[in-house]
Amino acid sequence: MARNKDQEARRAQLGEAAARALLSRGLEGLRLKDVAAEAGVTPAAVLYYYEDLDALRYETFQQAIERFCRERETAAEREADARGRLRSCIASGVASGPQDRLPRLLFEYWPRALRDPKAAALDSVLTERRIGVYPHARRTAETPK
Repeated sequence: MARNKDQEARRAQLGEAAARALLSRGLEGLRLKDVAAEAGVTPAAVLYYYEDLDALRYETFQQAIERFCRERETAAEREADARGRLRSCIASGVASGPQDRLPRLLFEYWPRALRDPKAAALDSVLTERRIGVYPHARRTAETPK
């Protein structure tokens, strides 16, 4: 079991390194050696955990989607009424500035979704999750007091 935890930790470390390298070089300019250098490992070590650079790119996109959506959903759930939930959704869905990493990661992937079916499928997941936050706010408003 300890080996599995080590592998999960290494994959998480590589995902963070990929995100940093991606924000520095851009999605299309990202190279395996950039991720390896950012993680302090060899390119072969990255390939031990990921089939290829694209597999790491997709996982990075998927993780960014999950974090973005979870943060918005959590922000909305903290509010007691529909108006507060809507404000929370809007505020948490807008980049706070150039240093706001999560929206920047998502922006890097969106053009790829136009040509790449796997990226498009992940983008659809993001869209569905983003839309899904709003009915939750409506249900709260419709709940009798």
